[in-house]
Amino acid sequence: MTTTEMTREQQEEYQKQLVEEKGERDAEFLVKKAERAALRSCLRDKYRLPKSERDDSILEQAGDEVDVPEELLSMVEGEGGEEEQSASLRRPRPPSQGCAPRPRTSATSCDLVLLWCCSGAALGPVRRNVHFWRTKRSLHAEAAMKQPSYPAVVPSLTAKSKSSLRYRYELRLEDVKAAAVEEKIRLLTRIQRKKYVVFPQTLSRNADQWHQHFTKTAYIPGLPDVYSEVGQPPEDSAPAVGQTALPVIGEDTFEEIRSLVSHAVLQEQWYMKKREPFLYRRQEHFVEPFMRNLVAGVTGCLAQHNPLLLLASKDLKPEVNFYWTRGQRIIPRGHRRGRVEPIRFQIDDKPHSQIRIPKQLPQFAPMEAAFGLDVPDIKVSPDMMPLFKRQYDNHIFTGAKLPDPCGYGHTQFHVVQDRYHRARLGSRGQEDQVEALLRAQGLASLFCWTGAQAAYQGFWAREDVPRPFVSQAVITDGQFFSFFCYQLNTLALSVDADVDNPRRNVLWGTESRRLFQGVEDGRVVGLDDGVLRLLVQFLMNRPLEA
Repeated sequence: MTTTEMTREQQEEYQKQLVEEKGERDAEFLVKKAERAALRSCLRDKYRLPKSERDDSILEQAGDEVDVPEELLSMVEGEGGEEEQSASLRRPRPPSQGCAPRPRTSATSCDLVLLWCCSGAALGPVRRNVHFWRTKRSLHAEAAMKQPSYPAVVPSLTAKSKSSLRYRYELRLEDVKAAAVEEKIRLLTRIQRKKYVVFPQTLSRNADQWHQHFTKTAYIPGLPDVYSEVGQPPEDSAPAVGQTALPVIGEDTFEEIRSLVSHAVLQEQWYMKKREPFLYRRQEHFVEPFMRNLVAGVTGCLAQHNPLLLLASKDLKPEVNFYWTRGQRIIPRGHRRGRVEPIRFQIDDKPHSQIRIPKQLPQFAPMEAAFGLDVPDIKVSPDMMPLFKRQYDNHIFTGAKLPDPCGYGHTQFHVVQDRYHRARLGSRGQEDQVEALLRAQGLASLFCWTGAQAAYQGFWAREDVPRPFVSQAVITDGQFFSFFCYQLNTLALSVDADVDNPRRNVLWGTESRRLFQGVEDGRVVGLDDGVLRLLVQFLMNRPLEA
C-alpha cells in the first residue's frame, strides 16, 4: 500500500514511528561517539598528550551513559598488563626449538589496546543483554590522579619546526634563570649581532622622546616630594611611602660649602691663567677640573653629616654600559631573511664622576604610582632618529666589577659636550631643544647605570625587579646645573616579556638653573644658594637603615 492509499491516521502513525526510530539511531550514535571519545581521552591521559575540546564536549553531551571497561582502566592506571609486561621482560627466554613459533599465553597492555581497537569495540558493541561496559569508577576522577606511565612528548632539539624553535628558546630561558649572576650576564650578552648604539650626549631633535620610548620611561617635571624647588626640605608635607625626610645641615656647614664652591670657581676662572684650548676641548680644560674640585670638596664636607659617604666609592671617568632589547623586526635580506629578531640596544656612557654606595637608596615613589603615566610610542624605525648599528661585544657594567661591595648607585655628575651651545641653539630658533637634549642625556645615562645595577643583582627581562632601583644625576656646563632623579620599575622591555605589563620607569628633572652670574675682581657674582642647597640635598640622600 503506497502513501497515497493510506488514511490520515495511518500517515500520522507512520511519521511518528519514523521520528522514534530516528531518535533511537541518534541516541545510539551519540553513545558510540562518546565511547570512542572516552577511548581517545584515556589514551591521551596515559601518554600525556594534549586534551581535545571536541572529545570533552562529546563526553559532556553523553553524560552518565558512557562507561569505561575494566581493561582500559587497568592499562591507564598501570595495573595488570604493565606489570605482566615488565615481568615478561625480566624473565629469561628459553632457547628456541626448531622454527615453530612460540604461542603467546598473555597479552600486554599495548596488545589489549590494539585488540580492543581492532575488534570493533571502539565502534560500539550492541548493548542488549550483556553489560560489558558497566563500572562505578569515573574516567576523569581517578585517571587524572595517577602519575603518567610515559614521559611527556616534547619537540625535537634539532628540527627546524616552529615548535622545536620555541622549545629550544624555552630551554635557553631556563638555563639563564638557573645560572649565577656572572654566568647569567654572560648568557644574556653572548649573542653578538648588530645593535643600535644610543649616545646619551646626542644633538638629535626631540631625542628625549626617543629615549623615553626605548626605555619605557615617563617624564615628570620637577623633583620627587622628598626635595623642594628651592632646595630645602618641605615642612608641611609628609615624606613619601618608603622615604624618610632628608637631614638638614646647619648654617655654619652651608657657609663652609658656599666658600668651597666660590673657591673652586675662582680657581679655574681667576687664579689660573690657561691658554685657549683646542677645538672642542673647552669643557676638558675648564669645566672638568672645576667639577672635580667641587665634588671632592662638597662630599668631604658632608661626610660628617652623612656617614654613608665615608663608605662610598667615587669613580672618575668610569665606563658604564648596558645592553637590552626593545621591540622586534623582520630581517629583510641575507641568509636569515624573513626571521623575526628582537631590536637590540647598547648604551656606552662615560660620566665625569660617580658615587657608589653599599646600600640601596630608598624609592622616590611607589611602583603603583607610575601605572597610568604616558610613555611616547614611536612607530618608525630607530634609523629615523638617527641611530646607527654596530656590531661589537655586548657589555653590562656599572663602573666596577661584580664582587665590589659598593654595588648600588648614588649620584652621577656629567659634563655636556663641547658642541652643545645654548646661545647657538637660541639663535637657530631651537630654544625647546636646550632642555630636551639635557633630558635625553640624563635619561639615557641614568637608565644605563640603574639598569646595570639591577643586572648585577640578577634581574633581567624575564626576572623583573621586585623593588625599585633609584639613582641621581647632575648635568652641568660649568655654569648651568640640571638635576635628575631616576626610578627603575621594570626591566621587562622585550616583546615577549612586556605583555600586559603596567609598570613604567620614571624620570624626574628640573630645568637648568644658573649657579653664578660671573667673576668680577676676584669674587663670584650672583651665587645662587638654591642650587647649592639642592646639590647638598642630593648628596645627603641615604638609605633608610643608614
